[in-house]
Amino acid sequence: MKKKILILAALVLTLACVLSLGALTVSAEETEPSVTIAKFNLAFEDNTYLKYAVRFDGVADSAITENNIGMLYWTDYADGFVPGTEDYSSATTGYTDISGVKHYVFEYNKLSAKQLTDYVYSVAYLEYDGETYYSEPVKYSALEYAYNRLGKTNAGSNNAELKALLNNMLAYGASAQQYFDYKEDRLATADFYQLTLVGGTLEDGFTSGLYLSTDEVTITAPEIDGKTFAGWQNANGEIAYAENPATVTNLAANTTLTATYEDSVKYSEGLEFKSNGDGTCYVKSIGTCTDTDIVIPPVAPNGDKVTSIGSDAFFGCTSLKSIVIPDSVTSIGNYAFSKCSNLTTIKLPNTIKIISTGMFSDCSKLYNIDIPDGVLRVESHAFFNCYELKNVTIPNSVTLFGDFVFSQCHNLAHISIPNNVKTLGYYMFYSCDSLESIEMPSNLTTIGNYAFSNCTSLTNISMPNTVTIIGEHAFSNCTALKNISMSDNLTSIGNSSFSKCVNLSYIQIPKTVEHIGYSAFYSCSNLSGKIVIPSKVTTIESGTFSNCGNLTDIEIENGVTEIEYRAFFNCSKLISVAIPESVTNIDYEAFASCHSLINISIPNTVTNIGKGAFSACHSLSNIISIPDGITAIFEYTFANCNKLSDIVIPNTITNIETYSFMYCISLANIYYVGTEQEWDSISITLDNYYLFNATRYYYSENAPTTEGNFWHYVDGVPTPWPEYVAPAEPEGSDGLYLALSDDKTYYIVGGYGSCGDKNVIIPNEYDGIPVTHIASGAFTRADMMGMESVYIPANVTTIESGAFNYCLLKNIEVSENNPAYKSVDSDLYTKDGKTLLVYAAYNYRDTFYVPDGVETIGNYVFMQTSVKNVILSESVTTIEGHAFYWCESLKTVTISKNVKEIADYAFYNSSNITDVYYSGTEEEWAAITIGGSNEPLTNATIHYNYSL
Repeated sequence: MKKKILILAALVLTLACVLSLGALTVSAEETEPSVTIAKFNLAFEDNTYLKYAVRFDGVADSAITENNIGMLYWTDYADGFVPGTEDYSSATTGYTDISGVKHYVFEYNKLSAKQLTDYVYSVAYLEYDGETYYSEPVKYSALEYAYNRLGKTNAGSNNAELKALLNNMLAYGASAQQYFDYKEDRLATADFYQLTLVGGTLEDGFTSGLYLSTDEVTITAPEIDGKTFAGWQNANGEIAYAENPATVTNLAANTTLTATYEDSVKYSEGLEFKSNGDGTCYVKSIGTCTDTDIVIPPVAPNGDKVTSIGSDAFFGCTSLKSIVIPDSVTSIGNYAFSKCSNLTTIKLPNTIKIISTGMFSDCSKLYNIDIPDGVLRVESHAFFNCYELKNVTIPNSVTLFGDFVFSQCHNLAHISIPNNVKTLGYYMFYSCDSLESIEMPSNLTTIGNYAFSNCTSLTNISMPNTVTIIGEHAFSNCTALKNISMSDNLTSIGNSSFSKCVNLSYIQIPKTVEHIGYSAFYSCSNLSGKIVIPSKVTTIESGTFSNCGNLTDIEIENGVTEIEYRAFFNCSKLISVAIPESVTNIDYEAFASCHSLINISIPNTVTNIGKGAFSACHSLSNIISIPDGITAIFEYTFANCNKLSDIVIPNTITNIETYSFMYCISLANIYYVGTEQEWDSISITLDNYYLFNATRYYYSENAPTTEGNFWHYVDGVPTPWPEYVAPAEPEGSDGLYLALSDDKTYYIVGGYGSCGDKNVIIPNEYDGIPVTHIASGAFTRADMMGMESVYIPANVTTIESGAFNYCLLKNIEVSENNPAYKSVDSDLYTKDGKTLLVYAAYNYRDTFYVPDGVETIGNYVFMQTSVKNVILSESVTTIEGHAFYWCESLKTVTISKNVKEIADYAFYNSSNITDVYYSGTEEEWAAITIGGSNEPLTNATIHYNYSL
């Protein structure tokens, strides 16, 4: 029930709204909902109440109901507008049309006669799509309405009846105040004056209010950067109050006060200027200025307008901390602020169009930079080596970047490139090792050489479909990169573009690609699944997929003509490769160390197979047929293919070179497409021992043939090839030192003895007694006596710590029937893969990635080897004693937070370790049990929270 102020039951008078708050217009593009209290007034019907008109923009009218809109009211504003603390709330009473726009009507009906001088503070709201939207607050009172209409604060009304009503209302309200002892010091019939502020606020945060002459009103003006408060100016232009905040007293009329300011800038003195001879000049150098916070004046002491800052003007000013540049400056020269190593703050003027070459290079403490709107070009080295630079705002006006722009900005975490940029320059973000994400421009066509190389925190890349070229090393060593979406219009993937992206798990090479550069995906050790080389690529270049240890399947489309040097080297899990008939050349070590490769078919179009092309393909067991066009089998071509049993050799072969079939211990049958006399004419080096011991079959043109089956003659009878039979353990090397156990139940290998073999085969048994142990130190320094590799048979189940100390081996091979040990990529592990026991150091790897699943790095594993970088998988928990003893080439170690113990002497005398990359926190590092004599590790720079 609305409380009556005047008993005027017969009088029904609805007044038009008298005050507008400057209703906002909403553009068609605006989508965010908004709420505006557009008009408010006092209404007289059967009662008297405050009435509000509210507009809701950015939301369909059909989405507005009486249940999701409302208005909140406060009579005490001490704590501001906090929803839930309101004194009263109301729903809409309907809607009305104002200037063709629908407005919803709300009423505050809690007024009583004694409250005429009380302000009511109001906020309207909309609940929409799970969010609540509020209007700006307004304040209003019955007194303010009356004063407006009576002409005490504005032009007023000409309606005599209304004026009489309002005067009666004020008198009645004053009587009610006195009767109820309510605010008798602010009676409704007293003389109130309107105080209006421009550029400031009253105590309640608003800019206008009604006050008595006896009131003391605090007014406050905000602080403005670069300005000093000058005073409150009245309508006559006089300073009425000099303080801020100020206290206004003795109001005798409606008053407007304006906050005024003066420039507080003090221009630096002593700067050296050089005149251009046309009334303008440029800053040549810091001159004799000693300010650490420099403010460049818009006008030089001689009256010339300052229009530019010259090249090298502040180069190497290490004392400079901040600089203010006037809007008169339109250009800044090359390296103007380069090597200002303490510069932290700079505001560039909106008048410049170019961020010039090296402008801020080596400003190592510069943290934020806003490139002004209107800048068209950011030139080379502009922010090179700004180590602390974290936040960069680049306007849409920028269309061109040079090279090395943000190179080595180690603190830069995110950046958005404007859509008009078509090329990312060489080394643009090189070694930005905190960069986690980047928004690439929609019109980008070229990613330059080394653009993101060494961005070790970058996890995902999504290329726009406009990209056609990825430059050399563009993403090399982005060790955290997991996903990349390539452009459907890509034509070229540059040399080493994704090399050492060790977490990249999948790629799909677009059909449009014509060129994949050498080592493009080198050492992408987590890359798995199937890779399709599209038909437009003519050459699989050197090292393209080398060391991609998890890759299992390769499809090479017809059109590829060459597979170059080490293209698939050490793809240790690669099972199958289909080589199309378009291929003519398989180069040096193209498939070497593909340990899991079972199947490969070499088409007759191939005219050259390079040295070591299939060496160490330990699982290769199907029949290999050498194409008719091949004239020589080069060195090491099938070396260490220890399961290869059958091979077809054409009569075009004239030469079989050194070690072509070295360690092919299972080679049983050679099918020669020619006569015995032709075979005898082939030049074969004597070291092809297993080739000589295989059974040879000679081809006869009269032999019957069936599809998929090659026939041959045996004693004049056409006979199919024999079935493959798994080979027995090979015969052991002579001369090894063997010691019989005390109980005479097994033999122990005690040393190299007088063996002399390069490729040592440990016997499975001796005199019918199994060889089961290899003693500690058995092969210490045996490499100096010629030992290069070792074969460990099934019976050997105990290899003592230090058995191969100081012995730099090329290859360790373990019988697949051995229950205790296995070989992976030439190195020795326990059968379960949880402990790395021996690192084949002569099989040199610059960086060694410890495989997933390994939990322990055993004693002496890397002792005195030349490995430079070691990356431990997250599964490693323990590093045993002497594991990296005296590794003088070791530079970096990457360790996961799962490591709990590093034993004594683990890194003893590895004196060149510079950096340890640790995935945990400093506190977690401190919790690791680190034994004595590990100073090279603990004295290195520890990089915490490193992303493995």
